[in-house]
Amino acid sequence: MRTFAIAAILVVAVVGCNKRRSSSSAPPSDDDPEVESTRPLDLEENIPQDMVVTATFTHDMDPATITTSTFRLQDGAGAPVAGTVSWNAATRTATFTPSALMADQVLYTATLSGAIRDLDGETLGDDYVWTFWTAGPPVGPMGGPPEGA
Repeated sequence: MRTFAIAAILVVAVVGCNKRRSSSSAPPSDDDPEVESTRPLDLEENIPQDMVVTATFTHDMDPATITTSTFRLQDGAGAPVAGTVSWNAATRTATFTPSALMADQVLYTATLSGAIRDLDGETLGDDYVWTFWTAGPPVGPMGGPPEGA
């Protein structure tokens, strides 16, 4: 009986850990859009300071819902990073391009709003959030600044 109780608790815990929940608390359907991949990856380190941030979706998304208000980047202090957002329908990829180099050795947080919709009007549900660390300043062959810097 004890084994059954432990198994039941584990099932409830695993089912309850579903990371993606819609605002209505209904389970996501197979037709709901999802984030398929990101660049950089979540928790990735040593990201170049000039890297653009991308998210690829499982569905064709409504480009009117992918804007600087719904695709945001923040630095480690929570300050918004200025930039532009674009949509590539052929690859189903949203791109955030920072207006300036990101700071070196800083944790950044990217957020896709749960309000982003696919072409059928289905939303992501919850915000999709991932973080990454930028690399330090470039170094030359002897550990100093690169030539010409």
